[in-house]
Amino acid sequence: MKAQLFKHAMALYDFCHYPAVKYKLLFSILDTPRQDPSLDVLREEFLKSDIVEEMFQLQDEHGGWGRFKSKDYSVKAKIPTSATGINRCLYIGLTIHDRDILFLANEYLLSLLDGSSPETWFEKNERALPWQRADVCNLIEAIRPNSFECDDVYNQWHYIANCAYASGEYCYEADMAAQHEIFLTKEKRLVPMQSELVLKRRDRISPKLENAMLHHLGGEASVRGHFWDKTPYHLPDKFQNKVMGRWFHTFNYINQFRGSELYLEDAVQWLLEQANEDGLWDWGPQIKDPWGYFGYFSCNKHYKHNRVVDCTMEVLSFLKKYIEIADSLGLSALVEAHDEGQVMQASKAGARVVGVNNRDLRTFTVDIKNSIRLRKLVSEDVLFVSESGIQTAEDIRGLAENHVDAALIGETLMRSGNVKEILANMKEIGMRWKDE
Repeated sequence: MKAQLFKHAMALYDFCHYPAVKYKLLFSILDTPRQDPSLDVLREEFLKSDIVEEMFQLQDEHGGWGRFKSKDYSVKAKIPTSATGINRCLYIGLTIHDRDILFLANEYLLSLLDGSSPETWFEKNERALPWQRADVCNLIEAIRPNSFECDDVYNQWHYIANCAYASGEYCYEADMAAQHEIFLTKEKRLVPMQSELVLKRRDRISPKLENAMLHHLGGEASVRGHFWDKTPYHLPDKFQNKVMGRWFHTFNYINQFRGSELYLEDAVQWLLEQANEDGLWDWGPQIKDPWGYFGYFSCNKHYKHNRVVDCTMEVLSFLKKYIEIADSLGLSALVEAHDEGQVMQASKAGARVVGVNNRDLRTFTVDIKNSIRLRKLVSEDVLFVSESGIQTAEDIRGLAENHVDAALIGETLMRSGNVKEILANMKEIGMRWKDE
């Protein structure tokens, strides 16, 4: 997976020469260290780019971009709300250390939280205030993690989540009782569970709670058909033009949870298969959210490659998060390769598990020596797996003698009349060689 992310990121890097895109790819997608000299010149160009300058010029004297949130669909401003502006800054790759934009935005959010802002809260109903305070803290935590100013709000939602999922499954009645207790509300309609905020301090929540939230929210999304395994193997018109934006919002939401591959694995595979021959994605006009769309990289709406750049960056950001979540579990994705170029690419991308397919998928010929030839290209600390064509215990011996760490055996076992015996023989040969 890391090799594929690297390949697609470099395809966009070569395709688009805009500094903001290149900087986002290296710094945010490929995790180039901030202090890396290769980023110095590019960061300077990025911070002077029109996409950053626009955010600076539109920011108001309070550090925001108008009201925090609004449901006024008639607003035509590029940045219709402060929440949109802050999300945009974070999305394009700005940090609190870059110019003063997010520093001032953070001050604006803190003033909302402590009541010193001239802006008043939207208070249409009793749920509005706790909902907005959670939204504010979610953005503060994104700008400056573990901010003590958010401790009270975080602790409230941590308590509510533990109550709502105490049994291992979501309980509406328990959620309602906890919200009424904490917020002194009486309505049966509740503030949606603020799982995104709770996950901002992942080290403070139990695996049991996170797993319960994942199964509740991921299960609901799956039942409603928000996952790609329920779509055809092509892009229908409705999917391109109407459904994609909302579906991607769901994917990104579920992608926060450890174990999200339970619901997203097929979707990720389907997505990778939809890349064009040039390694980029383009599935039609991006969906503009009426509350403010922030996932774009050009200030010029007439730039002919906007759609490809924005779509590809959206996919890469999703894949990057998916890989990070897998890594946080101590899992490593197996990066499959067949030839020297693919193995080198996997190694350069930092793959910890490399699988070499001995079957040429173009001709379907099998050569077990393919793994042996390519093993020397990967360092010894990388787990190396030989895939396809392994039939006998002697095949295992030959692989083991050439420092292949594992083998993927399928067809041989399927055709065998005694799977247990074959596995025992292969295991014995492998362990005997290891002992020698």
